[in-house]
Amino acid sequence: MKNLLKKSRQLVVIGAGGHASNIVNVAASLNYSIFGFIDSDKASQTLFGRPIFSDLKDIVALENYDFCLALGDNYQREKYFLKTLKMFPNIMFPTLIHSTASIGPYTKIGAGTVIMPNTIISTNVSIGSFCLLGNQSCVGHDSILYDFSSLGPATTLSGNVTVGLRSAIALGAKIREKVRVGNDVVLGPNSFLNHDLPNNVLAFGSPAVIKKARKIKDRYLR
Repeated sequence: MKNLLKKSRQLVVIGAGGHASNIVNVAASLNYSIFGFIDSDKASQTLFGRPIFSDLKDIVALENYDFCLALGDNYQREKYFLKTLKMFPNIMFPTLIHSTASIGPYTKIGAGTVIMPNTIISTNVSIGSFCLLGNQSCVGHDSILYDFSSLGPATTLSGNVTVGLRSAIALGAKIREKVRVGNDVVLGPNSFLNHDLPNNVLAFGSPAVIKKARKIKDRYLR
C-alpha cells in the first residue's frame, strides 16, 4: 500500500549520466517526483524534462528535498558525499529500494543505499550506507556489505559473505559462502570467487585469481 501514496518530498539526483536513469526508475517505483539533477558538465540542460543544475548551491531550500547520489564509482560516491556533508550537514539521503526488491527479515540497510529492481536479499543481512545493488543481484543470509560497496547486475553472494569498504563485485560475478572480500577490491565480471581476497586487489576468472594490486582511486568501470 505504501507505493500508492505520492512522496511528499521531491528527489534531487546528484549526477546526470546513465546511472541517473537507473535512479529515476527506482524513484518512480516509490512514487517520488524528480525535482532536478546536479551535474556541472551538463548545467542548463534538461533530463527527463527536469532541469540540470551546476551545483547543490543552486538549489534553494535544500532542507525541502531528498537527495540521491547517482555516481556509480564507489570511491567517487564516497568522496562526493564527504564533501557534501561538510557543506550541508543536514542534507537528507534516504534509502531507495525498488518496489520489486525482496528484503528478508532482520536485514538492516543504511542511508543513501540504492537497491535496484528484482534484487533478492535474504535474512539477517547487513548493508551499509551508500551501497549500490544492481538489478537482479542476490545476497545470501548473514552477509555483510560495508559502506560504499556495490554489486553489479545479476551478481550472487552466498551466505555469510563479507564485502569490504568501496569494493565492487561486477556484473554476473558469484561468491561462495563464507568468503571475505577486503576493502577497495574489484572482482571482475562473471567471475567465481571461492577464497578470501585481501585489500586493494583486482581479481577475476573462474575460479577468480588476483591479477594485480590497485589503488583506491583507480577506475574500474572502464
